[in-house]
Amino acid sequence: MPESLIKYLIGFGVIIFVVGVAGGGPAPAIIGALLIGAGIMIAVRAVNTLSEGEVVESWSALIENGHENESEVLSATETYLKASQVPDMTMLRSQIAPSVASGLAGRTREFLVIKETGNARLAPYRFYLNCRSFGNNLDVNWYVTYKPSSWQTFFSLLPFASKVQEAWIELDLFDQADLRASTTNAHRCMLKAVDALMLKLAQDPSSIDRKSRGFLGIS
Repeated sequence: MPESLIKYLIGFGVIIFVVGVAGGGPAPAIIGALLIGAGIMIAVRAVNTLSEGEVVESWSALIENGHENESEVLSATETYLKASQVPDMTMLRSQIAPSVASGLAGRTREFLVIKETGNARLAPYRFYLNCRSFGNNLDVNWYVTYKPSSWQTFFSLLPFASKVQEAWIELDLFDQADLRASTTNAHRCMLKAVDALMLKLAQDPSSIDRKSRGFLGIS
């Protein structure tokens, strides 16, 4: 939903609420409060977050004198990913915040988000790639997260249904192979983009640590 509409709901709601409190009666105050609440709820749902507790795998590198090349690296990574012709994969760029409160305050960074669409068991896993200038350097990183869906979270609270849910989402060998292959592919596509930048900067790409941190340990 457009940001302007969210601001309109909250702003118009505040005006009606103030009119009601100032003597317009309880009806305007209630309507104003409902509009404010609706605007806040929509804004919260619109914020995409990436929290530390959701990260199961990560990788990062700091490229000296690589500042202002974030768009080049991210675009090259997208190109390599498309060329890999991996099936059942979607990519989109999105503004991501570390928390809902930070997102509402405008503290976001642009990430390339990769989603699995062909295997329902892998749907909770997301791949986030980001580049940003850090002084004269370029900070490059990615994260694999595990975010259970709303129904998975609900069933996890039920004593008997949670057991069924745990059995369903447990990855078998084929699922694990698919997850490892997709994350390794994305990792290597980003490495290709980083290698190209480092060669352009007359730097040695072998100097960076190419192995990720987490249960996959890909390189």
